[in-house]
Amino acid sequence: MMGLFSFRQLSVKDAIDFWLSFLSMAGAQPDYVTIHPDKLFQWAPFYGDRVPIRPDPECTWSDGDISGY
Repeated sequence: MMGLFSFRQLSVKDAIDFWLSFLSMAGAQPDYVTIHPDKLFQWAPFYGDRVPIRPDPECTWSDGDISGY
């Protein structure tokens, strides 16, 4: 999992574009990505047809104080 915080001030779309481009340059391609159903409608269009998407209701994180998708 790579959180948006890993990409500093990039938007979700720019972060997705960046990591897919980076993986492509490295000769790698993800089999699929998981997106929490609450964010599926918002984030899925950013992937286009570049990688399959699987909804995952357990796709969340927490450090005990803060949490997110």
